[in-house]
Amino acid sequence: MIDDVLLAKVWDLQLKNALDSPHHNLRRQRIFCAFNAITDAVVNFSEKEFKKQLLRCDLLGIANHIRDAKPVSVETREDFFSVFLQAFSRGKAMEIPSYNPALFQWFKASFKEKMRMGGQAGIISNQLAALDVGNVCYSPILSKEQSAHFNPHRVSFPVLMHGRLAYQKPVAAFKEGDPTKVNWIFEFRKGDTLRFGKREIIAPRANRLIVASRPNKYLPMFPDEFESHLGQIAHSFDVFFLAGFQSFQKRMGGMHFRHCLRRLNWQLAQLKASRHGKFHLEYVAIHDAELDKAIYPTILHNFDSLGINEVETVHFLRRIGDYPHAHELERSETPINFYKGLRHIFHRFKLKRLHAHTLGYFLLLLRKDYVKRHSPQEFVNSLLFASRVADARAYFGRPPALADLKKLTRLKISKEGLIAIKGFAHGMFGASDRARNFTLTGIMDAGDHYLIMVPTAIVTPKATVGLGDTISSVAFASEPF
Repeated sequence: MIDDVLLAKVWDLQLKNALDSPHHNLRRQRIFCAFNAITDAVVNFSEKEFKKQLLRCDLLGIANHIRDAKPVSVETREDFFSVFLQAFSRGKAMEIPSYNPALFQWFKASFKEKMRMGGQAGIISNQLAALDVGNVCYSPILSKEQSAHFNPHRVSFPVLMHGRLAYQKPVAAFKEGDPTKVNWIFEFRKGDTLRFGKREIIAPRANRLIVASRPNKYLPMFPDEFESHLGQIAHSFDVFFLAGFQSFQKRMGGMHFRHCLRRLNWQLAQLKASRHGKFHLEYVAIHDAELDKAIYPTILHNFDSLGINEVETVHFLRRIGDYPHAHELERSETPINFYKGLRHIFHRFKLKRLHAHTLGYFLLLLRKDYVKRHSPQEFVNSLLFASRVADARAYFGRPPALADLKKLTRLKISKEGLIAIKGFAHGMFGASDRARNFTLTGIMDAGDHYLIMVPTAIVTPKATVGLGDTISSVAFASEPF
């Protein structure tokens, strides 16, 4: 096996060089984002603040709720703390809805928050704009307050003017009477500690809990009046990032969700009319099992690419009935177990591309007819460029510009990432030359697809929300097409 010092130098050099070419690819793309541009109310963990509120709650009720491993929503303070403590103690990201306005009022009265752009589409749009990439972002609701969170220079919003499709700055496109969808984000850092009674809980990893609101007017799809213009949108853009489907409810806008789902499928088919566009879906679990099993398996055939993390992979595998792979990955989060689960999803849904991100490394599965004449090394560069953008976002706590990436010169590939790629190579190839080659390049020919694995840096984050969306979107849009 290759010397550790040499391996680190090889990957550090690749990371340093992954900048100009992927950024050039990114700026060539015409990009459309939809559907969830919302507002995040971000709360950074403070032991004093959280302990004060926790001790005002029913601790016995919280303990009982913690034993419920599969909460569907949070509606009380006890619900909130039981879910927060699960996420905090495991260091895992969680997102869960609430339908109780009083709970959000309690958040407002009890915690100090900062307001910023949220939602996958909104986060991706603003991040691309910060990298000097113009794009269009659509949301089914756009209040005046929400419009102010968009990048004012590089983002446009589609509107209908006298029956014709036009694009305006978001601050000019807001609609009077539209609500602002606000999600509350509770961020914690590795090593944060919460002590109460005889208990002491230490967060093993930086992460967050998202408590998502569900405004009645919000539907993750296009309104009827846009449908005759979807063909025009299809031919106007190269890359589509579509997200927010976790907001599906059993009834939306007075209609059963299956009616909305049929309509959404038809709309997605219209967007794919040009045949040259590439479509990416960023997965977020839906806690209602019926909705989760219905939504994603029904719409995934419209997408070329799927983005997912390790927790979501376990969840998704269970939802599609692959309990053996889900159990193995949950029992042991090794890169090989991760790949086996991803490979099942990749083949089951006939994806062209599947990108998974976790702490310390990324995995990317690429169908060979998707790669075409391009070298897999070009996709390695895109992944490393995306990791640099995400690291800069974590470090600065905001969407970074290209100049910020150049300032962050001290980035080094993490020890965890190098251990992961060496472990994968040894597990797949033993001590052979193939193991050495994979460790140096991260590229494996797997028959009908390539597997690409890249180790990444690990930055102590000022915020974790949006890192996965940043990684997936920048990697996808900066590929050599």
